[in-house]
Amino acid sequence: MKLNFNEEQIALLKEIGLNLNFTSSLSEDDIFEIDDRVADHLINYGIGEDDMPNHIGLICESILEVLSDL
Repeated sequence: MKLNFNEEQIALLKEIGLNLNFTSSLSEDDIFEIDDRVADHLINYGIGEDDMPNHIGLICESILEVLSDL
């Protein structure tokens, strides 16, 4: 399945260790791996001191939104 990630989203996905070709079709396993890692990253690095999403959190949320549109 091909997903439409933007450059900022792809950069974050690579930063968290996902070495996939995001411009081609992804398998269900790839999608589950993206969801799992992004959710963990959001919890660990994406929430600011005010309990609101920081910049990283907003990118994570936008990735999860792309996945939720499946």
